[in-house]
Amino acid sequence: MLRRSTGNSASKNHIRHAEGHGFVLGSGLVALDVVLGSKHTIVAVGGTCGNVLLVLRFLGWRASPVSRLANDTSARLILQEMDAWGVDTTYVTRNTGGKTPVIVQTIKKNKAGVPTPRFSWYCPLCGSRFPSFCPILTTFAEEMVSEIPAPQVFFFDRVSRGILRLAERSSQLGAVVVFEPTSIGDVKLFKEAWSLAHIVKYSTDRIRELPELASTGQDPILHVETLGAGGLRYRHRIASSKFGNWQSLEAPRLLTVVDSSGAGDWCTAGILEYLCRRGINGLRSASGKAVSSALTFAQALAGWSCMFEGARGGMIACTLDQCLGAVKEILHRKPHSAHECIVGQADGRKVRASICPACNQPYEVFQA
Repeated sequence: MLRRSTGNSASKNHIRHAEGHGFVLGSGLVALDVVLGSKHTIVAVGGTCGNVLLVLRFLGWRASPVSRLANDTSARLILQEMDAWGVDTTYVTRNTGGKTPVIVQTIKKNKAGVPTPRFSWYCPLCGSRFPSFCPILTTFAEEMVSEIPAPQVFFFDRVSRGILRLAERSSQLGAVVVFEPTSIGDVKLFKEAWSLAHIVKYSTDRIRELPELASTGQDPILHVETLGAGGLRYRHRIASSKFGNWQSLEAPRLLTVVDSSGAGDWCTAGILEYLCRRGINGLRSASGKAVSSALTFAQALAGWSCMFEGARGGMIACTLDQCLGAVKEILHRKPHSAHECIVGQADGRKVRASICPACNQPYEVFQA
């Protein structure tokens, strides 16, 4: 097996290594975000899977992505940040058959004056399209299943035969399988993913109509649909064989909204932090009240993340204690501003990097 092993120094000194936090294995979109911010251009690990795993690492979990990247500058920048946070990159490969996705983000205000993130897959210097997601090989997944340690959570946001094989094996090992689709794609694989998942979460902005899924024979334990500024709605079958009615939760009030690009990823991480530390047994033993509390906490965490530029700007600007303190205020319905966290915020390390494989022109960026 082609594997990459690192020292995982965990040099970010505000990571909390707490007992009782879980191990998350994830596969899906791991990308390099290029954020054209108000002060600087910042490069950081992005993609739904990349963000969820890094946020959980920030919260104290052990995290390990399974990803197939190219042997290029963008992959090097991704791995450098993961190593700095102490993420286990054993199952990240870099070779000529892989691709390293790059996503360019800008923040524009809409007609109502609300900052709105916009995303592009094109190089702003030459206009060439950046590489897109490349799934892991099924052969690689088959080699992994015999050796992976038992995770408490397996997270995926893209569907492929290899990813579904890892989801299936993780479930056998007692993991909560979490599926966060961004589109339907191959209906057959989508239905398989749905039937494997214990938690399904998606944004109504991404998926407005789901295919008929009753024929899969199994519904998730928890089904969450996020509604942007409208909050979210959810239903579950905790202590029941059938889904209960849809229930709604409003989004928290905030004084400062800078960038909402990573809010959904922080929300996902908050749900897993609250409900899934003990794997599937913990989720199945949860009460309906615990589910409601988990989603309320997750929304507050997501709201806090909107106060910073970049999907994970908050975890770069603040310590975990500052984050949790701010979330506590939001939970007590105190409109919260990020100014206390922003004091002393570092811009990161200034580097010149050739990110576009087409033009190879160097970007002057700050590395998160």
